[in-house]
Amino acid sequence: MELNTATTRERVLEAASELFAQRGFRSASARAISAKAGANAAAISYHFRGKRGVYEAVLTYAPSGQPGCIGATESVDRPADMASRRLRAFIHGWLSRLLGNGFDAWQAQVAARELIEPVGGLSHEAQDAALRPLVQLETIVRGILPHASDEAVRYSMLSIAGQCLFYFNCRAIIQRLYSKPNLAREEIQLTADHITCFSVAGMALAGRKARQAGV
Repeated sequence: MELNTATTRERVLEAASELFAQRGFRSASARAISAKAGANAAAISYHFRGKRGVYEAVLTYAPSGQPGCIGATESVDRPADMASRRLRAFIHGWLSRLLGNGFDAWQAQVAARELIEPVGGLSHEAQDAALRPLVQLETIVRGILPHASDEAVRYSMLSIAGQCLFYFNCRAIIQRLYSKPNLAREEIQLTADHITCFSVAGMALAGRKARQAGV
């Protein structure tokens, strides 16, 4: 997202996305957002009808009028035999945004915070935006497990999502354990490869056990 223009609304949106990503909805005050944006304290009320309004705007923002995509930036509309590649592309895209910087990354991080600690009372559009990566992921998992039960698909999807969100939610622990302030691009790629291989192997094993049990 390019926000180099001088419009107050865009500056507020950019500032809010960064502060919500770093601090969460409750700890990012309207005063801090307007100050970071270099805007009048009344700008949030004028353009967004309050802090909740700018929070929803961050979640639902979509460039060029296209639906927002909080998860992977890569396409997930490939043939079924490419399901594992689709999963890897999704995981890499999501991790890159969860651990990155800039508006796209901050937007993904705000959505992740909403998944982990819901604000509540949001519009249906904002709730759908926050849940979109899980919906995308469920579609991909169903492509890998076309004959699995809804329960098996749900458990697999949540397991994969949990692995990805750990790297976002527990960054401080990872930094303390391995003395790495940030994961480099190459490490994010390796992490995406690991989560994909680990998850695909786990789903294959679960599928074999289910068949042996006659489920």
